Amino acid sequence: MIARRALLIFLTASITAPALAEIPSVPRDHGARTRQIVPFKSNEQTGTIFISNADRTLHVWLGNGKAVRYSISVGREGFVWTGVTYVGRKAKWPEWRPPAEMRQRISRHQVDRAERVPGMVTVEEPVALAEALQAQGGAEIISMDSALVYRGMDIGTAKPSRAELAQVPHHLIDTHEPTHSYSAAEFAKDAARLIAEVRARGKTPLLVGGTMLYFKALTEGLDDMPPSDPQVRAELQQRAQAEGWPALHAQLQRVDPLTAQRLAPQDSQRIGRALEVWTLTGRPLSAFHQASATRAPAWHIPVLSLEPQDRAWLHARIAQRFEAMMAQGLVHEVRTLRARGDLHPELPSMRCVGYRQAWQGLDEGWSEAAMAERGIFATRQLAKRQLTWLRSLPDRQMVAADASDALAQTVQAALQALHGPKTQSAPR
Repeated sequence: MIARRALLIFLTASITAPALAEIPSVPRDHGARTRQIVPFKSNEQTGTIFISNADRTLHVWLGNGKAVRYSISVGREGFVWTGVTYVGRKAKWPEWRPPAEMRQRISRHQVDRAERVPGMVTVEEPVALAEALQAQGGAEIISMDSALVYRGMDIGTAKPSRAELAQVPHHLIDTHEPTHSYSAAEFAKDAARLIAEVRARGKTPLLVGGTMLYFKALTEGLDDMPPSDPQVRAELQQRAQAEGWPALHAQLQRVDPLTAQRLAPQDSQRIGRALEVWTLTGRPLSAFHQASATRAPAWHIPVLSLEPQDRAWLHARIAQRFEAMMAQGLVHEVRTLRARGDLHPELPSMRCVGYRQAWQGLDEGWSEAAMAERGIFATRQLAKRQLTWLRSLPDRQMVAADASDALAQTVQAALQALHGPKTQSAPR
């Protein structure tokens, strides 16, 4: 029996922790109101900016009774800031983080809400949830994202900032070079070790992410599949270049129809791995997956799942998130990775959504708009697969990600899960 358990928080592809904190839900089209010249009165200097939270407008004072008006999104009630300040510089897509005093105010606001609504606490992201557990010994975040392990891949993965990483201990972030094919088996081994270490420090492990195979490997176990063999993989890659991946998919259909049935003919990564396992062992990959259920570890991790109920809301968030990454320099990041000379598009790291589309776009001369369009579509597909997989988990605690009080519900559900009936710990 243990006094503290791990908690898993699933986030769909569009609502990663940084996205929740940094990309507000802004209407996609303001129509003619987006930018207008309107009558305005002021005694301030020309160029002064006026923001009205009540009207959701921003005015730039032009003088002579005129101003440029923009429709804007503003902070939610309780976080409205008023006063006068001086803008010292201009920058394209500047990075901004809340100062320490603002974070303190957020914390005080959380306490106030908890007093007004018993059992309810508001948070902005998993970092804030970890901070909410400080009174109970604290928490540490274990990333369950297959892309966050790779160094040099920051923008396209929405990787937490240095400030966020310093606030609360994080694990499995920036642990491997993108040349490494980090596997589900590696994650299960690393996560089990980290969970035990965090518990030994008297803290709560918070697993955060959306790589479903990683969760399956951790909770159900994996059979002893052979490690990747560079020679076999190179041979399969050469065949794919000569014959095409549909031809290799047809071969997989003959030797492992169960695996082939769930894979698209162009899914090179998974087709290649399935044929690699068959070549090395003479056993189909599906046989390993079927046997893994009998090797499941003797533990249970409560699952908290943020799932949007409105598909239009989800699609808007996906578009906002991807467009923000493009503006932050995703294409430049991919160019930098390509310039290393030791990466190629068939690596798992470079097949991540966003990186795959940008790499292909640079190869084929796409515009950044075309890269974004394909990246948004791929992210939608990923989110759909995630939601389908999540709905197969009958014991998950679901929170509507698009609800107005989603964050408050998340914390309440997390605290309830952590204070529920105790379960058996993982084997030592």
